[in-house]
Amino acid sequence: MCFCNTIVYCQTVLQPGDVAVIGYNFKDPDQFSFLFLKDVAAGTVVHITDCGYDPATAGFRVGEGDITYTVPSGGIKTGVAVTYPDDAGFVTAGVSGFFGLSTDGDQLFFYQGSFAAPAFIYGLSVSSGGWDAAAVDNNTSALPPGLTDGSTALAQTKIINSRLNCTGVAIDKSLFLNQISDATRWDRSNSVRVSLPDITCDYTPLTLHMPHSYTDIDSNEKDVLVEDGYWKIEIYSAEGQLLLTVSKLEEVFINIIKEKMYIFKVYYPDRLKVVKILMQ
Repeated sequence: MCFCNTIVYCQTVLQPGDVAVIGYNFKDPDQFSFLFLKDVAAGTVVHITDCGYDPATAGFRVGEGDITYTVPSGGIKTGVAVTYPDDAGFVTAGVSGFFGLSTDGDQLFFYQGSFAAPAFIYGLSVSSGGWDAAAVDNNTSALPPGLTDGSTALAQTKIINSRLNCTGVAIDKSLFLNQISDATRWDRSNSVRVSLPDITCDYTPLTLHMPHSYTDIDSNEKDVLVEDGYWKIEIYSAEGQLLLTVSKLEEVFINIIKEKMYIFKVYYPDRLKVVKILMQ
């Protein structure tokens, strides 16, 4: 979905979980990296603030800053990492204060709309390891409405330099968002900055889940998986590992295990179809 600015661009409307933070350094100079988890059109605007959310006012606590990120020409594909302030497109402003990530704890909230009426996309808190009842200072924040802790929002303890270890991360979007909420998947340090972006990571396999249909089947219903006319099928695990390539669908069912999730890439002469299934 997108909405059009009649002057220049058609912007992509982002939903909770369409962005995820994959690294940050809270010790000066401030730095953080995030992924887009859907294709985003050029000109799309995303706001990022370190102001906490206060349920008492149903809005942000002022006193910190706000960043505007505009997607560059050509757009951004699923799985592409963006790093502040290194990449082009960031503009930083104060909100009766200034943007600055505190080593005593802070937040990053991604949203569209306006500061007064935000539509939340993702949230990160680096403080107590949980969400607060209210935003009482620059270091605290409640969980905003529309975000879910452990999926579209992540609360970590106050270790100020952290980077997601990308080894074995899932390529399914929902699994990926849940997986990265596991603190053991992060390399973290209070004394050593992490290198951002992590050039050893490739998140482009996340594109495999879009577009997809989801089918809950058993081996007797295999005809619902694909239409005739394909010439090759690739089968991936939910973690993104290519398991096998076949030319006949029958070959699939002697090689996959029941009660497992798989992603099929079905190649036709004129198109590619991606199907996510859970074998019963």
